[in-house]
Amino acid sequence: MVDIVNAVERIARSQKPLFRHIRTPQGGIAIRSDELGRDVAGLLAMPAHHLRQSLVLYDLDPRVDMFWDEADRRGLATVVAVQPWTDESLVLASVDALNGFVQAVRQRHARKGFQSKVNAHVRATLKNYTALKGYLMAILQLHPRLLPITLDFTYRNGAPSGAADAVPALKIVSSHLASLVENVRTTFGDAVLGHAWSQDAMLGCGNVGHLLLLLKDDIDSNESFALAHEVARSWRDDVTGGDGCAYNNLAANDLRFRFRGISQDERRYTPVEEHLRRMAVYLRWTDRFAALKRSPGVQTHGMGTVPKVPEQLQRAQPIHSPRCLAAALGRPDCEHVRAMPMQTGSQSYGEPRAPRTR
Repeated sequence: MVDIVNAVERIARSQKPLFRHIRTPQGGIAIRSDELGRDVAGLLAMPAHHLRQSLVLYDLDPRVDMFWDEADRRGLATVVAVQPWTDESLVLASVDALNGFVQAVRQRHARKGFQSKVNAHVRATLKNYTALKGYLMAILQLHPRLLPITLDFTYRNGAPSGAADAVPALKIVSSHLASLVENVRTTFGDAVLGHAWSQDAMLGCGNVGHLLLLLKDDIDSNESFALAHEVARSWRDDVTGGDGCAYNNLAANDLRFRFRGISQDERRYTPVEEHLRRMAVYLRWTDRFAALKRSPGVQTHGMGTVPKVPEQLQRAQPIHSPRCLAAALGRPDCEHVRAMPMQTGSQSYGEPRAPRTR
């Protein structure tokens, strides 16, 4: 969906037809296009019908809906091809259909009111992110020294046992995640400064949960790994009755030292602040393009209570320059605490922004 949104915006900025036919040295005929055309063809070749079925519980970005609607209207799922064909009439008809699709996307994107729909969707999906970011920043202001860890959860068969369809599965997952957080709070008490969780349900991934824990900085690396291991065990044995699986991202990405907060007299922050912003984006990433529709008894995300920050602890400007940070720490090199960008495929987890208004 990220690629579809990006492709729609690129199509809207383009002006020329993206597809053409050529004669091959073998005497055949083929469809050719530039880079954008090839990207569009690749997206059109995706199993849109199955994807849409898996997303019936989601409110999609209007650009995604438009892309699939125009493709369905022209039957492009059976048209897309890039190899030489011998049937000239079929090639010419396909080129016309593809360029017609591109032109329709441009026209609908430029239509009055369409951008307003996109802006409304973006604003609505930003609410959850903004609330989570405020929660994480409030905890960081109260506890500049902390260690964030994340774990991902799923089920051995992709969905919880006993779920008849998608909605009951979402209810079960939200109940399981709430139980897990309660277990963590009961077991580890004050060692956990804060928490946030979310769940997704996507084709090919099944039901997936995500949990962010903010730990006290006096917990050493061995203790943090042991804590993460115990959380994973609790999910598998106590919460799901052996039906669950867990993945410790702390072990996978070696975040033991990279994102530790370091307290300063001026209450300035290290890149742990930027990491928490990225984690807020990660936990609310799906909302940006496919927000789960509201259903009774279904929670798609949760977090702790936002603490009240005393006025005297209000944050100073964060340190962004590695040189400034190194000077503040009295060290010539601060590479070990520099924030690392989080990327998955073509998805870059930059901070989302509200659309501009004229």
